Parts: sequence; structure tokens; C-alpha cells
Amino acid sequence: MGAELSPSVSEEVKISSIQEPKFDLRIDRGNIAELAVSIDRHGLLHPILVRPVNDRFELVAGSRRLAAARLLGWRKITCQIIELNDQEAFEVALAENVNRKTLDQFEEAKAFKDYTSLYGWGSETELARKLGKSVSYVSRRLKLLTLPVKTQEILRRRKNLSLAAEILTIEDEELKNHLLALSSDIKLSNREVRRIKREFASKDKEFTWTNDPKTEEEKRQKAMKRTIQRTMVALKIAMHRLDDVIENAREDDWILLEILTQQRQELHSQINLISHVSKRIAGRRFL
Repeated sequence: MGAELSPSVSEEVKISSIQEPKFDLRIDRGNIAELAVSIDRHGLLHPILVRPVNDRFELVAGSRRLAAARLLGWRKITCQIIELNDQEAFEVALAENVNRKTLDQFEEAKAFKDYTSLYGWGSETELARKLGKSVSYVSRRLKLLTLPVKTQEILRRRKNLSLAAEILTIEDEELKNHLLALSSDIKLSNREVRRIKREFASKDKEFTWTNDPKTEEEKRQKAMKRTIQRTMVALKIAMHRLDDVIENAREDDWILLEILTQQRQELHSQINLISHVSKRIAGRRFL
């Protein structure tokens, strides 16, 4: 990364002399016991990286491997020892974790924000160059931190962080917020988000407000508009899912197909009705 680093040496180091990293990039270390079994069977394939700090060593990269070695009861572990200042240690740890894909997207996002904002070591462009990534890669990660904390937790538990990235590409704030809210209630897929994004992008801006509501009546109408749009999105997602079921149903199961087709027609009618209501709201003088 960036400037050339000091040369390193490899040697066995007592685990008791290695202290925890100053910059711990991982929120969740995963299954250490499983990694310990692998290391016990195959050995340590890659040494951990440490830097000298006073009369001890500080871990820079390899927290899971070190934790596994401790679990196995090792006294020593192979280390790559290198002189690094704080910024270099952070950059090396971040580069290794990003290249190995050992951080989830929220962990990367937090690390990127720490680098650019908390420590002020460089801009998004400079960080992207040092990581060998595009600027959009860095900015997309940082956008994840704008999500509500509850939504972040749900997406991390579902291991589907690409869904958040997909939703955050939507420019319409209302639609984006509705999809984020729905993602907490139903398991949206990236494909469904892209479908909804295309459909609403092709429509007239029925829900656009030219200014903030001021009177109680305007506030009530805006709240109604939000409820209608969220309902519309949910119904469209339900219809898309029904379309997928119909498409994959067996042709000889005509009873099931008939029932599903009728359900689809009912959903379509509900969508048309709600669309009609939304247009009437959009025609009000304060929109």
C-alpha cells in the first residue's frame, strides 16, 4: 500500500509476548474452533503479522489465526515482524483483510470511516488507491453506515449485505426508505429490489412533494402518501413472487395454476386501485 514499507523478518515468537492490536478491524471473529481444527490438521499456512512495541509485539493482522493458536495451546507462533507506525499498521491490516475478504461489508465500512474521518489519514480517493479498489467501492461501503442501526443488524444477521448496497443505489428517498423498512419484515432479494427500482423509475413522480408540508392537513396527506407507497411496493413484491411461482409450476397441475392466476388478478386489481388513489392525492393543490 502506498509508500514502500520497512523490510520484515520471519521468526517464531512467544504468544505470551503478543498483545492485541491497537486497530481491531473485526466485529465478529467467526468460528475460531473450526479454524483451530484446520490449523491443527494442516499447520499454519500463513504467518501472522506483528510490529515491535517497546519490549513486546503488537498484532497487526491475523487475529483469528492467533486466537486459534491460543485455543490449541501453542506457546509460539510464526510471525512476520515489521516496523510500522500507526497509519501504516492500519493500512496493512486493512489491505490484508480486504484482499482476503475476511471482513464483512459493515466492518469494511467502519474501517473506511475510521481511516478517512476519525484519524483523517486520507480521502476516499486516496484510500481507494491504496487498497487497489475503485472510489465507488469505498463510497458504497460508507453509505451502509447511513442505514438505521436496527436495519444494519438485521442485514448482518441475514448475511445479505449486498441487498443493502442495492437498495442504497436508489435515488428516490421515499422508495429507498420503504424498501429498507420492508427488508426488516420480509426477506427481500436483490432481484426484487432491482425490479421495483425499474418499475418506479419508469413511472411519473406521483409521490413527489415540491415542498415540506406545513399545515396539519398537509402533514396528514403526506403520511397517507407514505402508507400508500409502502403498500404499493409490498403488493408489487408479492405479485413478482407469485409470478415466479406460476412460472415454475407444472403445466399438468392446472388447478394450482388456476388458483394462482386468480390470486394474481386480485393483486393486480388492488395495485391498480391504490395507484388510482395515489394519483388523486398527487393532484391535491399542496403537492
